[in-house]
Amino acid sequence: MSSTNFDQCLVTIKANSTLWRTGGTDLRGNLVDDVSQVVGMTYSMCVTQCGTAPVAFNFPSFSTQFSSFMLPFLALTAQLPFGAPNHIDNFSTIMLTIGSPTLAIFSLMITVFNSRWIRWRFERIVYPNRKQAVVILDNLQESLLRVKRTSLHGQLPLLAAQIVLPENDQWWQRGAATLTFTHTWSMANIASVGWAVIAYIFTIASMDPSNMNIIGPAVACAWLWLLPVVVGWLQTSPNCDEVRLTTKLAALNATAYICPPGDNPAPVPAHEITDEYAIEVWPPHRQHVGQRDSDSSDESRSPPFFNYARVFPWARSVEEIALAFEAASIRASKRMTVDGTPWTPSDPGASVLPCNRIGKADNVAIYIQPEGQPQPQCKCWAPGVWRRVAYSSDLAEWLG
Repeated sequence: MSSTNFDQCLVTIKANSTLWRTGGTDLRGNLVDDVSQVVGMTYSMCVTQCGTAPVAFNFPSFSTQFSSFMLPFLALTAQLPFGAPNHIDNFSTIMLTIGSPTLAIFSLMITVFNSRWIRWRFERIVYPNRKQAVVILDNLQESLLRVKRTSLHGQLPLLAAQIVLPENDQWWQRGAATLTFTHTWSMANIASVGWAVIAYIFTIASMDPSNMNIIGPAVACAWLWLLPVVVGWLQTSPNCDEVRLTTKLAALNATAYICPPGDNPAPVPAHEITDEYAIEVWPPHRQHVGQRDSDSSDESRSPPFFNYARVFPWARSVEEIALAFEAASIRASKRMTVDGTPWTPSDPGASVLPCNRIGKADNVAIYIQPEGQPQPQCKCWAPGVWRRVAYSSDLAEWLG
């Protein structure tokens, strides 16, 4: 089988003044007037002078350049966040990240934009535990978040009790402390990232424009996108350990309180009345893995790569909680108590007093509803979600 030797072909073209003047190019592909600047050729010149046969494969050269320029980036994939309870999902994360850089960058950027949005969404709300709510919901981006307003055919106001009752202050404070994932950089991360950066610098520094068979720079440039993806995930520090997260949230929900139905205003632990909670991660138990209440199988996978599948349901759930906090904040700003008794003022700048946040189940349920709307409006899309998707898509297309 015939093959093409581009190096010899380029030497032949440079030796013929007619050929290099009509088809010789510089690094930018422009025709030149000086033979010393010729490092390439036009496509038509390549076809006529070099032929169309493929270049002979040189395994020693390939293996040397592969190990020198690609292995550092391949080892960098070990620093990608995983967290799935099974090896198949973790292996799929590596393969999908390598095979679809654009989708990997999109998931990273939508996570960053969601974190910024949720802080902006709760910034204007003045009600107890709103800062803790931001931390908790932001750390649940890598989970299948589900929000339940009521239970037992609407008799138990789950979400309203979670937000309004002072007994649940400890739930929000403990949740913000336990669900926050603070591990980001380590010596292993720094060594892997540094190795890839140094390998890329050496690749560019040792590049020989006159050698047309070198593949090292092409391989390094093709994998360069992985570096900002890994660094980005290390900076955002996603909470993606599914088993750990589910266990913590289950223990946290065991401390939640709820208003029992009827005229008794005394809150009781929620687990004494129902097995459902206002904020849950679905599926709550992995043994029911076949019963997934999700729009797609990707939505229920915990690695952050699959955040693209959770962007709409997560934003919708956060918006539902934000609207409830907002309604309670507006009523509190008007000095309206839950049970309708006179308002007990607090010190300037202090939080709403617990005595203003107690009442029966019906009163608690009404307190998070917007005034003039007996039933909350159901929105298919959270405000601004399409804008964040568009921004993330543009950046993914540009960087990927």
